[in-house]
Formats: sequence, C-alpha cells, structure tokens
Amino acid sequence: MASHSRTCSLFCSRCFCFLVFLTVQLVANTSVRGSELQWDSRGYILYCPCMGRFGNQADHFLGALQFAKGLDRTLVLPPWIQYRHGKPPYTNLHVPFKDWFQVEPLQEYHRVLPMEDFMEQLAPEHWPPERRKSFCFTMAAQRSKDKKSCPAKEGNPFGPFWDNFDVDFVSSELYEGLSYNTEDRGMVDKWNKRFPPDQFPVLAFMGAPANFPVLPQNIDLHRYVHWSDKMMAEVNQVIEKNLPRPFVGVHLRNGMDWESS
Repeated sequence: MASHSRTCSLFCSRCFCFLVFLTVQLVANTSVRGSELQWDSRGYILYCPCMGRFGNQADHFLGALQFAKGLDRTLVLPPWIQYRHGKPPYTNLHVPFKDWFQVEPLQEYHRVLPMEDFMEQLAPEHWPPERRKSFCFTMAAQRSKDKKSCPAKEGNPFGPFWDNFDVDFVSSELYEGLSYNTEDRGMVDKWNKRFPPDQFPVLAFMGAPANFPVLPQNIDLHRYVHWSDKMMAEVNQVIEKNLPRPFVGVHLRNGMDWESS
C-alpha cells in the first residue's frame, strides 16, 4: 500500500512539473508573438524632426502627435537629432525616442511606434524601397532642382536623418491648401480625401507635420511625455551630487539669443 502511494505521489509530481513546463512555454511563446508588430491599415505618419535643436523638436513633436491622432494614423516616433558640430566626429547623433522618453504613456493618448521598430519589422514588407514617397508643401518643392520634387534629403539634417535608416525616396507627393490643425474636421476630410490610407499607407513628411511654435491647444499633450527611467536616474544623480535642496531651475539662452534678448 505504501509502495502504491509513493508511486502515485511520484506520478503526480511529474505531471505537475510537466504542466508547469507547458505553462512556461505557452507564456514564452505568447510573449514572442505579442512582440511582433501587426500592420495598421489606418496608416502611418513619419517625419524628420529637422528644425532646430531639442526645444524646437519637442515643440514640433506635440503638434505631430495631435496631427496623427486627428488623421487616426499611427505616429512613428523619430529619433531625436543631437548636433555635434564642435565635437568629433562632427556628425549628427540620432537618439532613439525611447532612450529619452517613455513610449507607454504616449499610447494612452494615441497609437505610437518607435521608428527603429517600424523600419525593422514593418517597412521591409509594407513600405519597401520602391514605394517610398516623400510628402511636402508645393512651396518646399521650389527649393529642389526640378521644382517638382520634395528636397527631402538635401542638406543637413535632412539627408543624414533618412540615411540613418537607409531610406531613399523614389517620388514626391506635393500638397497645398492643407493645414496641420486637425481640430478642424473639414481639414481632416481634406487630408483623407487627398491621401486615403488605402492608397497612401505611409505619409513620410520631409519636416514635422506641425505648427511652430506649438499651437496652444496642443501644449497640454506634454502630460503624456514622460522621461525615461534612464534619464531620470541620471538627473537624480546629478541633483543629489551637485544641488543642495531646495533649488530653482532657470533656463537661460546663450550666444546670439542671449545677446539679443
């Protein structure tokens, strides 16, 4: 009888371990599948944050976020452009968005996706090189040699930004009579009529689809922009080491801005 009990106990123990193993495998496989991106048929918005340094790029980002929500397209989060004119190797540094800011809080407002993930997982199939078009105002095209193409890669930071992702454009789509204020529902209809997602799944703008300075109604979107854990750790370390509390932070402009103020 005791031998029978030990046999049953051993059998149950092995069954339990096997079930645990199956559960772990199922969770692991689900996680892998969950990390694979699915194509959004509502379309995507890409852009180069090509005006100014961080402050201007952040201003434009809030407008681009509202623009993407207004058109109901997923916003592809571009890297931040950090200029290194006075320091070797004198090339721009493209900092992935999530290195400085969290992605998850933004998703509470609208669908967003880091550009690195878009280019690696979605672009090869859904936005291959032969389908890549640049979008710009007709006026911007006047700066191109043929006056009919977007100068999307002419000069710095435009060229280096797209080269960072090995993107070349095969053609251009010009527009006029459109604005980036999608609180105007009539403007949203104009955008969707001119560039329906089924025909233009990716709108790749040569500059940010946003006003500068940021529109007053978009300023509050900064509530969704949270510093990354890495950045907060670095900031707190500097504060603890160098700034006795309490302290006041003041933003002073230097150089030409300082002299003209």
